[in-house]
Amino acid sequence: MNPLWLRYAGVLAGSVLWAAIVFFVGLHFAFPSEAAKQWLRYQVESLSDRQWTFEAADISAWRLSGVSAEDVTVYKVARRIRAGDEPTPVTPYAHADRLSARIEILPFLASFGKAKRIDYKTTVFGSDVTGVVGRTGSVTQVLARTKELDLAKLPWFSGESWSVDLTGKANLDVDLEVDSEDIEKSEGHIRLDVDDLQLVGGEAMGSQFSDIASGVFPASFSEAVLEFEVKDGKAEVTKGRFTSEPVEIEIGGNIQLRKDLERSRIALEISLKFNEQLDRLARIAPMLSASRDADGTYHLTTTGTVLAPRLREERNSATRHRTPTSGGGFEPDSAPSTSPEDREKAREERLERLKERRERMKQQREASGNQNGPQHTPLIDPAMEERVPPPMLEEGGPSDMEEEGPPPHEPGYVDEPPPAEPEPVEGPYIEE
Repeated sequence: MNPLWLRYAGVLAGSVLWAAIVFFVGLHFAFPSEAAKQWLRYQVESLSDRQWTFEAADISAWRLSGVSAEDVTVYKVARRIRAGDEPTPVTPYAHADRLSARIEILPFLASFGKAKRIDYKTTVFGSDVTGVVGRTGSVTQVLARTKELDLAKLPWFSGESWSVDLTGKANLDVDLEVDSEDIEKSEGHIRLDVDDLQLVGGEAMGSQFSDIASGVFPASFSEAVLEFEVKDGKAEVTKGRFTSEPVEIEIGGNIQLRKDLERSRIALEISLKFNEQLDRLARIAPMLSASRDADGTYHLTTTGTVLAPRLREERNSATRHRTPTSGGGFEPDSAPSTSPEDREKAREERLERLKERRERMKQQREASGNQNGPQHTPLIDPAMEERVPPPMLEEGGPSDMEEEGPPPHEPGYVDEPPPAEPEPVEGPYIEE
């Protein structure tokens, strides 16, 4: 090979390398932190339709194609709009000591800009969380992993009149692929397990757990795991169990996924079984007393969205018993499920019986009128007349309520006062 060409190639490579070094050194030492912060805040607010914003103490360059922010707080913006110059209220939602993210350049260039993947690393309550958020076509990929997250540092286990002290190291593994065009094609899994979980104590209604139930705390858990499997548009609980001597917790149900993941609907059932000491305490707790069934098990439900969950007691739990599965969760209700064809057939049969019954009553009234002459026909108590319930509709299916009109106490129902009821006349058509 020509030595002259080798010299030119070496000079060119050295120039490119020197230019890259100078550029990145200058970028790190003279990074436009304030301008980058304003631009990123504008992007977050625009992409979230002004529902989210953030604040950070400082922003700097990270690796070749990313940025890193320190002391980051994410805020949820109120939906209502303030008049004049009054600022829109925001609510702190999450905090991270440090958040770093970068764009993966090679997948972006190889797909001609169609595949967008962002690597991130964040420090939350002293533990690192790493993962990837990407999108290819209609599929969004979410990866998140963390190990040994200290539960003692989390501020989530407390309320207005209660608090729970927990210790242990949590491990989280999330691997999801969500198809926004066909949500039922989504797949993946979520797993949370806690090593060395202990219930150290707590406080409720101004009293310490250790004072009320002495000798129970600290309570060590032999098993603490919660697993979801994503398929058919749902994140189904496959195993949810937290087991210790004073308390056993089992979780079942699912999360119905939506194209907008933050609007996914929660439908989880929580079952709690206490020992004798804690059961006496639970019976006087306002939130638990109404949820106790005949077996001494307390039932709670979690509803709402993933960003706004609601926990409440299940007041009808005393009349309903559900069998837990071997992996945690619950067996489905024993009531048989019917197909739409069976429900429609049963409805037609009820309508036919009602029609025959009304025709028979009409003939009886006419026969009674011919024998006794013109008279007022006694009214039948509406409560005694068979009512035909509306058909059970499939999600998104059409409604045929127009045939029978709206039921009482629904929009469109006209509740006219009945005429004065005369003295009842004995006859074979009087209902029992």
